[in-house]
Amino acid sequence: MTDRNKKILFKTGNRLPVKRPIYGVALLVEYGKNKGASVDRLLEDTRIEPDGLNDPDKLITTDQELTVIRNLVRLVPDPGIGLELSRNATVSANAHITIPAMFCDTFQAAIRLMFKYIEISLSYFQYTLSVENNLAFLKMKELFDYGELQRVIFELELSAIYSISKNILGEPIVLKKIDIAYPRPRYAPFYQEMFSCPISYGADGHAMIFDSRLLSKQLPQANALVRNAYEKECRRVLARIRGQGTTVEKISHELLIQGKNIPSFQKLAGRLNISPRTLRRHLTAEKTSYKSLINSFLKEKAVKLLDDTDYSLEKIAEELGYSSASNFCHAFKNWTGQTPSGYREKKKDPA
Repeated sequence: MTDRNKKILFKTGNRLPVKRPIYGVALLVEYGKNKGASVDRLLEDTRIEPDGLNDPDKLITTDQELTVIRNLVRLVPDPGIGLELSRNATVSANAHITIPAMFCDTFQAAIRLMFKYIEISLSYFQYTLSVENNLAFLKMKELFDYGELQRVIFELELSAIYSISKNILGEPIVLKKIDIAYPRPRYAPFYQEMFSCPISYGADGHAMIFDSRLLSKQLPQANALVRNAYEKECRRVLARIRGQGTTVEKISHELLIQGKNIPSFQKLAGRLNISPRTLRRHLTAEKTSYKSLINSFLKEKAVKLLDDTDYSLEKIAEELGYSSASNFCHAFKNWTGQTPSGYREKKKDPA
């Protein structure tokens, strides 16, 4: 049977919000701290102050959260860290949508509610829920290329779904199968221990597959009054998130998710739903330009790749969208006054 034979029940949007709650970062930092990493090192290059981790109303950018994940992976290089991290603490990190979902009438209603407010969750994926015969398929699709963090972010997401489902249902969700688009990792037994179901690696896409009858299962804590009370908070947080972000933050966000495919000024304006003239005026008011923002974005990305990977200069040039390593080297020297190779050597031997 093909996807055309499946009935799609719900589907989430394909855009990440510019801002997101700080709950995810607080979870990452707490985990890293318990593993011996310092808070300052975990928050390095994020412009997030430690005191902000306890502020429930604080919003951060996607790039800030990705930087914390990158710092955590560097400081706590455990295999399967994404699975381990989410196993016990994901529900509290996604409390905004998990709590009201727990009080829905059925599992399907809970999924619908979580999809409705997915922008206030910690998700980096687009979801599709479909049914075919007696099976339900929850498909996951990355919203952009997360580079070297791709697998860690997927594992964070996968284990988060599993943990949240367990809390909503009041018992572990029984899975028929999990499809994973990545190759089998050396810590595959950890997957088996956690999910207790057949796992297909190297699949065409990511999916969790379960008995479709589970969708109509009555939830143990169903309570319309309590659900409505908590959903009211979801609406408040969603409205606040959608209204956040300066023009510079919105453009930086677009550059992040577009990766090497940097949009033209006209296309960018279209993605922000404003005219090029209005966008130019906003940038002037914020005392910057699109060219300046592109250069800052490319410089920061280049420095991260030079610091955190052993990529060749040709590979880094490709990641940044340059046609050759020489073009990248020329641009890097204009930004920093030194060549990429010189920068790397200096980092290795500061003296």
